[in-house]
Amino acid sequence: MKILQLTNRKGGVGKTTIACHAAWYFSEKMRVLFVELDDQKNASRTLRNHKIYVETPSLIKGERKILSLSNPGIAVIAANDELKTLEVRQPQIKWLMRNILGAADGYDICIIDCAPKADYLNIGPMLFATHVLAPIELAPYSMQGVESLLHSIIGAQKQFNPNLVFLGMLPNKFVANSTLQKEILIEVFQKVGPHFMFDAVIRNRQAFENTAITLEPVWKDIKTAARVAGKEIRQVMEKIENRMFG
Repeated sequence: MKILQLTNRKGGVGKTTIACHAAWYFSEKMRVLFVELDDQKNASRTLRNHKIYVETPSLIKGERKILSLSNPGIAVIAANDELKTLEVRQPQIKWLMRNILGAADGYDICIIDCAPKADYLNIGPMLFATHVLAPIELAPYSMQGVESLLHSIIGAQKQFNPNLVFLGMLPNKFVANSTLQKEILIEVFQKVGPHFMFDAVIRNRQAFENTAITLEPVWKDIKTAARVAGKEIRQVMEKIENRMFG
């Protein structure tokens, strides 16, 4: 089972939108386990039609059996309000790791959506994930945490998980006609180098926000603008799939 963690310590970068579309995309042909570690519960709401009997806090409090999927689809382990007050330290991350890895035979990919915090639930999954992707927004205030984010990922690779593959930082909500965003994109490439950047961008489109209402991927929306957005994000997902499974 591949384990894809989506992370960024800055909120509002569209991380959950990308995570949900990854779940929808891979579920067309794979068995997807989706784990939300964000107490805002946005992914759990968007994917609520796929919730199973297990909720996130139980994964970090002790041994928990996760039943397998027999066919392609999504099994969502939803977040709940207990995450807001639950004290999580290294021993709890070990339970999270054991429970997720214990489900490996029943799924082809696990997608972990993390909260925008520098805590154990954000850093911990890097200790056992196979791949990590960092959506970013090309705005000055969103770029302030890029270096610390990279340090965390590279540190996890060197110290704990040498097999962790960093897929790169994925610019999201990109406004193509914004001179400022173009300048920031160039600045980011110069600062971190192409090695740490995902080779695509996702443009800022209203259609992506609508998925929280329709509870379906943007490519199922029949509107013309949504079809363009759907084609774009599917191309991104194909690149992720090729790098993870190719």
